[in-house]
Amino acid sequence: MTTEPRSDDRRATDAASRLLGRAPPEAYLEAWQRALKERLGEDERAGRFSVGLFRLGEELFAVPTETVVEVHPLAPVRSVPGRSGDVFRGLVSLRGEIHLCASLHALFRIEEALTRDEEQRLLVVQAGGATWALIVDAVLDFERFDASELLDAQVTVTKSAEHYTDGVVRTPSGSAARIDPARLFEGLARSVQ
Repeated sequence: MTTEPRSDDRRATDAASRLLGRAPPEAYLEAWQRALKERLGEDERAGRFSVGLFRLGEELFAVPTETVVEVHPLAPVRSVPGRSGDVFRGLVSLRGEIHLCASLHALFRIEEALTRDEEQRLLVVQAGGATWALIVDAVLDFERFDASELLDAQVTVTKSAEHYTDGVVRTPSGSAARIDPARLFEGLARSVQ
């Protein structure tokens, strides 16, 4: 025996869909971004920094939180004829916005798995007006550290990746090389020239 949803239930569902599906007020997102950046600024003044931890192969990396825009499941990447290559993979559409997409495996010369992993993500980062969607094997967590916890880079970081890092932090998952955003974005820009 099948039952039809009651009209009250249908109206409530429609109302909830309209409420949750609406766009946020114009200044809402900017206000939250300002509040979060102020908090990050407080951390910097107190000698702390925040990073997003991610994995490439067996290696862990940390990218400054202020550069992270969002994290997405892996999406189809459209190659750009004559431009796409090992590092610059092409363009990806995320929530209706087009982003440049790159493989950090290729940039850091870390072997890429032959099969796609369910944990693979697009880590969207932004600095100096440039935005990139980076293919990573997994996004693990976001953590805060005292500046005194940043250690000199170790030789365990691949030689190519070492150029893009400025130190190492110890996390519950293991040691993570902290990425210098300026060096990273310079390397990404070179990949499309």
